[in-house]
Amino acid sequence: MDIEDRLEVKVVEARGLVPPRGAGGTCNPSVFVSCDSETIQTKTQSRTNAPQWKDAEPMAFFHVAEGAANHLVCRVCHKDLVTGRSIPLGTVTIPLSTALLSPEIPIDEWFPIIALGDGLGDASEEGDLGSVHVIVTYFLDDNFGMDEGDAGDASNQLPNCLVASVARARNLAPVDNKQTCDAYASVSVHSSKQSTKVVRGTNSPSWDQTFALPVTDGYAFAEVKVKHKSLMSRKLIGSCRIPLVEIAGAGPGGLRKWFKLLSADYELSPEPRGEIELTLTWKYDSSFKKAKAKPAPVEKGRRGRPAPPPKANNTGLVEDDDEEPELNLSVAEMEALEQARKERVEKAKKQIELYDAMTSDVKAGDYQVQAHILEVTDLKGESSSGLSNPRVTVNCMGLTQRTRVVKQVSRCVFDEKLFFNFKNVDPTQIQEAEVKLTVASKNMLSTPVIGTYQVNLLSIYGREDHELYDQWVALTDPSNKDDTGVQGYLKVSLTVLGPGDKQKFHDLEKEYEEAKEKEESGAVSGPDIKPKLHFLVVSVFWAADLPMMESGITGSGTNCYVRVDFAGNPPLKTKKDYVRGRSGLSPEFMEQLWIPVMDPTMSTRIALSLWDHDFFSGDKLVAHTYFDYRDVPQLDKEAGGGGGGFFGSMFGRKTYQGPPPRWANLYGAPLDVRGRKAGKVMNTYPDSASTYRGRILLGMYVDPAPSKKEIEFIHKKEFDFDVPDSLIPAVAYYTIRASVLLGSEIPIFKFPNADGAAKMKVMVDFGCQRLEFPFRANKRGQIEWLENAERKDIELPADMRQLPDVGIYLVRGPESQAKTVSWARVPAARLLAESFSGAPYWQTLEPDHSRDKTRAKLGATNYPGALLLRLGLGLTSDASSFKWKDDRKVFEDKRPYCLRVHVYQGRSIPAKDANGLIDPYVKVRFCGSKQKTRVAKETTDPLYYQTLEFHETLPGDLKFAPEVVLTVWDQDVGGANSQVGLLRYSLVNAKLTKTDSSPPAPPQWLALEDLNGGPTSGALLVSFQLIQKRDPGEKYGLAMPIAPPCTRGASYIEVIALGVRDMAPYNYEHVKEPKVRFDLPGIEENFTFTTRSSRYPRGRDANFLEKQIMVVQLPDNPAYAPMLAIRAYDRRLGGLKTVLVGATSISLSTKLPWNSEGYVPPQSQLFDEVVEDSEEVKEPVAVPKVEGPVEDEDDEPEDADGDAGVTEQKTSEETTPAPGTNDGGTGAFLALPRGTEAVSFPHVKEDVELLKLLANRVEPEATVVETEEEQASWWATDLANIDLAFEDDEEMSLADLGIEFPSSWVSAQFRAGRDWWVKQNGGEVEQYLDTAPFERYPLFRGVYHPNPEKSTIRQVGTFKGIIRVCESDPRMGAQLIDMRALQAPQKFTVRLYVVSGKNLQPTGGGLSDPYIRIRLGTQYINDTSSVQKQTLDPAFFKSYEVETTIPGPTSLKIELRDWQRFLPTHELIGSTTVDLEDRWFHKKWQGIKTQKNSDGILMLEPLEMRNLYSPDSAVAQGQLEMWVEILPTNQAGNKPKSELFGPPEKKFELRIIVWKSKDVPKHRGINLFNKVELQGFKAKQTDTHWKCKGGAGSWNWRMKFPVTFPVKSPLYGRLNVQMWNRDIISSNDIISEYAIDLYPWFLLAYHREDSVFPFQEMKEAKARQAQLQSATPVEDEGEGDGEGEGEEEGGEGAEGKSMPKPLIIGQDEYATAEIKMVDGDVFEDGEEEGQADEERPFLEESSEEEEEEEEQPAAELAEHHEGRRRVEQTAA
Repeated sequence: MDIEDRLEVKVVEARGLVPPRGAGGTCNPSVFVSCDSETIQTKTQSRTNAPQWKDAEPMAFFHVAEGAANHLVCRVCHKDLVTGRSIPLGTVTIPLSTALLSPEIPIDEWFPIIALGDGLGDASEEGDLGSVHVIVTYFLDDNFGMDEGDAGDASNQLPNCLVASVARARNLAPVDNKQTCDAYASVSVHSSKQSTKVVRGTNSPSWDQTFALPVTDGYAFAEVKVKHKSLMSRKLIGSCRIPLVEIAGAGPGGLRKWFKLLSADYELSPEPRGEIELTLTWKYDSSFKKAKAKPAPVEKGRRGRPAPPPKANNTGLVEDDDEEPELNLSVAEMEALEQARKERVEKAKKQIELYDAMTSDVKAGDYQVQAHILEVTDLKGESSSGLSNPRVTVNCMGLTQRTRVVKQVSRCVFDEKLFFNFKNVDPTQIQEAEVKLTVASKNMLSTPVIGTYQVNLLSIYGREDHELYDQWVALTDPSNKDDTGVQGYLKVSLTVLGPGDKQKFHDLEKEYEEAKEKEESGAVSGPDIKPKLHFLVVSVFWAADLPMMESGITGSGTNCYVRVDFAGNPPLKTKKDYVRGRSGLSPEFMEQLWIPVMDPTMSTRIALSLWDHDFFSGDKLVAHTYFDYRDVPQLDKEAGGGGGGFFGSMFGRKTYQGPPPRWANLYGAPLDVRGRKAGKVMNTYPDSASTYRGRILLGMYVDPAPSKKEIEFIHKKEFDFDVPDSLIPAVAYYTIRASVLLGSEIPIFKFPNADGAAKMKVMVDFGCQRLEFPFRANKRGQIEWLENAERKDIELPADMRQLPDVGIYLVRGPESQAKTVSWARVPAARLLAESFSGAPYWQTLEPDHSRDKTRAKLGATNYPGALLLRLGLGLTSDASSFKWKDDRKVFEDKRPYCLRVHVYQGRSIPAKDANGLIDPYVKVRFCGSKQKTRVAKETTDPLYYQTLEFHETLPGDLKFAPEVVLTVWDQDVGGANSQVGLLRYSLVNAKLTKTDSSPPAPPQWLALEDLNGGPTSGALLVSFQLIQKRDPGEKYGLAMPIAPPCTRGASYIEVIALGVRDMAPYNYEHVKEPKVRFDLPGIEENFTFTTRSSRYPRGRDANFLEKQIMVVQLPDNPAYAPMLAIRAYDRRLGGLKTVLVGATSISLSTKLPWNSEGYVPPQSQLFDEVVEDSEEVKEPVAVPKVEGPVEDEDDEPEDADGDAGVTEQKTSEETTPAPGTNDGGTGAFLALPRGTEAVSFPHVKEDVELLKLLANRVEPEATVVETEEEQASWWATDLANIDLAFEDDEEMSLADLGIEFPSSWVSAQFRAGRDWWVKQNGGEVEQYLDTAPFERYPLFRGVYHPNPEKSTIRQVGTFKGIIRVCESDPRMGAQLIDMRALQAPQKFTVRLYVVSGKNLQPTGGGLSDPYIRIRLGTQYINDTSSVQKQTLDPAFFKSYEVETTIPGPTSLKIELRDWQRFLPTHELIGSTTVDLEDRWFHKKWQGIKTQKNSDGILMLEPLEMRNLYSPDSAVAQGQLEMWVEILPTNQAGNKPKSELFGPPEKKFELRIIVWKSKDVPKHRGINLFNKVELQGFKAKQTDTHWKCKGGAGSWNWRMKFPVTFPVKSPLYGRLNVQMWNRDIISSNDIISEYAIDLYPWFLLAYHREDSVFPFQEMKEAKARQAQLQSATPVEDEGEGDGEGEGEEEGGEGAEGKSMPKPLIIGQDEYATAEIKMVDGDVFEDGEEEGQADEERPFLEESSEEEEEEEEQPAAELAEHHEGRRRVEQTAA
């Protein structure tokens, strides 16, 4: 047999090597020899600078002549034993030309080592680096290089060579729609591969070539592929795969047959691909004996890219797999090795800190997302007219809301607020959620997308005040390939509010004033952003360790693809790759995903998911992982990040761009969970997932300067670069070690016909490697495993950030039905930080919620369990240095102990009875035994002071002792007792004593957990004592009492009971006559007292106004201080029955004066410690606007005992604004006098002569000639840049005009002296007062449940008073409060001023009609006249006055309700409550009027922004701007109410005259007309100037808009002007557009109550500015805007001057290049809008009289203007 060629290389020795710095003067050398793409390494020598390899066998390289190698490269390296890296020392480059020309002649030379350069010896010399002795021999014949013993009979040798003869092929299927193929064939086994020549232009090529490939693996396959080769690519025609077992079975003659060609997955195709004739022989060939070919193993049944070669390092060199000799370490290297281990530990700790920080930013709870859609501009036209019908859609976490549709605009105002409310949101959902804003054009038959923008919720929540405020964002259309670049702009505010967050208040008028100071006059400001196109490039290489996702008759495997979602783009998917197998699957993708991003962007979350394709049932989600766009590096092309350039793409492969790829680990539900909702949650949110599902090799970078040829749309590319081994992440070899010892509180599963509880086992996973611990019997929740396991040499990335987590799983038996029931995940970095030195610990497990619908669910009575285990993870090289003792031996050394569990107290135990109480007892379980305490009746704060004793044998090392489990139960007489919570305790922390007389350790408060291991309310005060016994039979007497000593004598508890407030009804009856009982449980006796019953001033706000003192015994140690129980009762049935209506308890530990660390003096309770009233008030069943009493759920009906009935106070009736009337044409911006419905004006005749003059003043026709370049520039300009514009070389901002523009509609006098708190960014006044004069203790009722939706416990009222503990009789010392004054309630007048509401939550979506409802005691004010229609930011300006008694019903509740015309009840928007007592009795409140602010103004009761809340949400539903005054009634008459009134409505008329145009390009249109739209009004349009020449259109068209001031926001002062071309056959086309901000002029007209002429005032202001800057006085050019009409300066007038430059806004003359707005004109009585213009032709032949008029001098024309001005003044 012919072997083509072979190159043998023997590295004999080296000398004079120069070790690197820090190596201790000697090397650990080895040599890497590379020929073409193959590299072989010598063994590593230890501690020598003159290594020898004389006994090593030669290296063999085959088929050298076919390759492109001209040189042999030997790289000499030093192995750093600390890092494991191979550090290059230099290279030797040996030309192969001599060896190739001299076969069989050895080249035996010493070659000098040179410094590393380009590998060809061009590097500069850096001194003598040593030399290497190398022997190179080239062989052409098979017989050379054989040992003598190898020439004999080879029949007894194992086969090592596959001889493949590729004869021919037939019926090949052409590719790329070609008729014939240019085909070649390749044969490969493992990494060895040979190819035939290319035969062109035939579908039945003949090759007749033979190859030899080294192979010894009998499980291998010979893979044959036939491909079509074109100039730029190679495409597969077909392939086949033949097992070597089948070839060997054919015998010495080999296997010869025609093989059918299959698909790339070796499956039959619907269309035949052809056949190939092969002869295959597997035999022994001595020439392959010395070859070092060691292909990477491929598992049976597994395809895809093999794992990276072992022991790869960052030099890209592959180390030999042969066993390395033991290397001797120097002292310095040993120290360095230890230091490296410490550094790895520190790095792992930092990684853990980062992980903990990432997972603790966001709280769980209710969240609200607000989207305020303000306006859009510069929208791409979706209709033939060039305009759109925009509508904004907002998507957030599965919910969708939309704005209204605006017709035919390119810019418009929405000013709509959309609210999204989410209950019980997990932090992971907030971290991964996005807000997607989509602007689409709502057409009759379709809704094409204009553009989208996407924002990550977490990026908004992380901003200051949790908001993105008033921002322009650029819209792009990633769904349409034809729409590139920015498609328009959207102005939006986004707010995310979570638990405890408060929304920032924005003063819109102040912000508008500040914004206008920076803007130019006239024009509306637009977006000041310049987005730039970037690309997110995701290189998807391959996946590994994937599970089987489908199975059937065709086999098992997965047909998967990768999907990337980012920045609102459509999902981009890789190709699908089908892989057969049951586990460890490795599909290849080898594609780059290009996703466009407009930078800057607020989309930060990149979602990458893996899907399994299923044609019949739909694609299944395998797993998700997420990345932060801000962490993705940008590609630095200048630093060499480019590809292969033109020549690289034409004649070779490019190089990979971007940072090195890394592995991304995937997590999801258990592998057997498919299709369930719970499984989908795990597969979507990896942080809450239980199971490792594989990993994907990814590269990711941002291309900030993409090529201009790159299409601006999502697209993908096949890899056009090679993937060398150096690109694959470096790997390391790890060892995972585990000891599973004990299980505590293991869930118990019992099945029908089963013998006892199901057995349980434990699994520990690290990637695909698993340690299993066998099934063990579950004995009352306790299991003993005592098993160790270890797995070595797990090949995973060396970078710990790429390592998968370690999974711990508890599995329910039997084996045939094994299912995971609970789990835990431990980050690998956490274990690496311990470096095999961690101690055994108890690992709490989490329930597997993906099993909730199966028999493996935990249910309501099973705890997920805890395991005593020990985990170790680290490098295999480190594992041998950390030997573990066999933990199982610890259990052989057991000793007798007595465990005493001292149970002292409980507090805040969750209620289980409807009255808000519980009958609790504590059950203690230990080593399978259990004991329980006595039952404490009707209390959430039981006292026990009991000791429970257990006698057991325990391991000598208490780390391995079982846990003590304490559970709290509720006794239910007549029913089943129920478990409330539990806690677990490790005996490592217990006090160890030698005698039973030793005192116990000080007790600790330990928190309870619920049954699922989550936090709950409640704690136990307990202590644990272990007594080591001499022998198991030793008996002890009763334990000493554990009651705390009370040696201080008598103590005094003083209770000043002010009363109860806001008591909720009980059993649908109002609280009539409540009383409060105080119970202090004692060790020997209980102490109690009860207030008197009271119904005054009414039951729900009853006053007690009494002081009681209890003489009690309290413990010396504050830790034992009992809880004071407060119970509120109500008398029913005339006193025959008393019912418990509310309860609470307070700890006395902070009230003990001898508590040196935690004592809190009385009257120190912070306002924010007071629980908000969350009770929902039911709607009154009353018709709106009906006088008389209105009964509420909380009202008391009038009864015989004299309780006052409920009265309703009504303010003035709601009035309907009178419709506007025509003002007779007297002028724009004219206000109607207040108090009048209509005004008559004098009839004014039209100035006919002036009109004639204007009609005849037509510009001569001009011929506009445009170059091709100008035309192209015009068409290329965006619509936003073609806007109609006022030409002004000297634009001035409004602030520079010197005009005093008002900043608000209403006078701000009421704010003087009251805005001091708001200016400090204060919210509610309670934040200023800080502490409360009275203590408030919320009363509760209901049953606790871990699921908030099922829990009925709620606040039902408040006890108000002062409680203090004294060491001496408080009656003998200073009093906290003057009880005489307290017991003599006074009448007070309360004045409430409600200014406005902000950011109200709509009750039914869209807008609301909010009105004010006030409740104080029995008084209600249903002010339906305050309703504000269709708004979420109502301006109320309402004041109210009510009377009350202090002390008494002083909870002032202000509600905003949504008025419903046809419904009897109005839904609550939100409410806030002000405690008047707390304010009146507070020293800070009393001192407010004695201080002055920084401006020297006396401080008054402050304005405050109060949050509104509803009972069904913990998130604020809006804010209310208000203030409160409290006055003694006998003094209220001396102080008048503060004036608070809103801006009265004033009716104006906006008049606009569209005069003419000029320079409109002919190709843009010749039939011109204009549209004018004022925000909130229907657009109006002029008539059409047909066939106007030179772009000079003329209309002289007046429009009138009746406006009512004030408008609700500056956006409604926006005037939009459009120029159109009318097309009779097709739709009209927009030419240009311009927006003018009239809001400041609206304000000016409103406050002047007179006409305002904006252009005239701007002209005069500019004239004044010019006069101040010039010594020459400026002559006034006219009085009114209309005064200069037709007077073109420099025209054919008296002066005969040349034509002027284009005029600016406000000039007397109209410039035809401008939009001209004239502020006044008069018409004959009865003329309609536009009528005069319709009757006047554009180009009317003038009579002789008119021609004479045309020749009148300018002075005469001026008389016309003066006459008209006088007429206007008379009319005004």
